[in-house]
Amino acid sequence: MLTRTAVLGCLSLLTLAVSSPADDTTTARRIVERAIEASGGARLLNKQNTLSGTSTGTVALNGADVKASNTWTVQGLDQLKWTSQTELNGATVTVVLVLNGKRGWIQGNGQTTNPLKDELLTPFRHGILGLRLAESLTPLLGKDCKLTGLGELEVNGQPAVGVKVKRTGMPELDLYFNKKTHLPVKAEMRIVEADKSDAGYTAYFRDFKKVAGRQVFTRLLVERDGTKIIEMQRDNIKGSDKAEDGTFDKP
Repeated sequence: MLTRTAVLGCLSLLTLAVSSPADDTTTARRIVERAIEASGGARLLNKQNTLSGTSTGTVALNGADVKASNTWTVQGLDQLKWTSQTELNGATVTVVLVLNGKRGWIQGNGQTTNPLKDELLTPFRHGILGLRLAESLTPLLGKDCKLTGLGELEVNGQPAVGVKVKRTGMPELDLYFNKKTHLPVKAEMRIVEADKSDAGYTAYFRDFKKVAGRQVFTRLLVERDGTKIIEMQRDNIKGSDKAEDGTFDKP
């Protein structure tokens, strides 16, 4: 039979082993704070609210990897302009995709611009929001984000620590940061798609480079339910406080 002393000892060990929600939140915030400092600091990240550049790589179309060359601009958490050129059936196809808050458009080969319907716009917005939170970082410390710890795992063969992000109006986001460099290396989110089924999207960030004082990833890999759909090398990256007027207007 356990003595009273033994029972109290076991309870003490359990208390030490299980962290409180407040402790868990504090740990998660510290992980994000270290990531912000490693990326260049809050002041610089907030000042460079806009990033632009080029990228080359492949996108999955009809079950095949198709080469693509792109120019892109992102601003804040929900503004994007993406112009992509691909070779399909021997012809060059140019697609312009714009996201501006709760509005979005797509245009192909300079033809009529079509608005993105809600069933396409919503999952697209959620995916971009997840990527931008991972890159911007400072909004993670805002009142609209609830952070909790996820523990450790290996990403690209190196130890990483995770943070779960809950934010009104978006699916839960799991972010992982390299334990040594403190930079973001992986983001995971389950997104409800146009057919109302959900799929798991995972983004990997690699080969960070310092641009105007801040660290930015230069290689991006995105998987859908474990299958590669995007792989890009980012170049000519520039940071600024604001994009040119009209950048995110309807093309």
